[in-house]
Amino acid sequence: MTGLPGSVGTIGAGNMAEAILRGLLRAGVSPASLRAADPDASRRERIEALGVRTTASNLELAQGAELVVLAVKPQQLSSAAATLPRDGGPLYLSIVAGATTSLLRERLGANARIVRSMPNT
Repeated sequence: MTGLPGSVGTIGAGNMAEAILRGLLRAGVSPASLRAADPDASRRERIEALGVRTTASNLELAQGAELVVLAVKPQQLSSAAATLPRDGGPLYLSIVAGATTSLLRERLGANARIVRSMPNT
């Protein structure tokens, strides 16, 4: 598949992250290039059923991904971002409702590469 980074990870494995992962799989992206991080073991199991590897560690996921989708609830953004590489690392794609670019820069560093999107399932 062209036009996509070699590895994509989601921070959060809820409904929106699952929808994005399912869409990537339907588009032909190999499950081997996808990962998801979530502290909830039941959410990780649901994603693993798709053939996607999971972890409880946001940092582990971010260190191995070219694109990281921030797919957490707005109230979880600060704690999730605190575990991620700042000022570099992967490209971050935020689907966090209400999280402005300036807020994301505060959390991820002034030099972090950030894109915002608001998908709809």
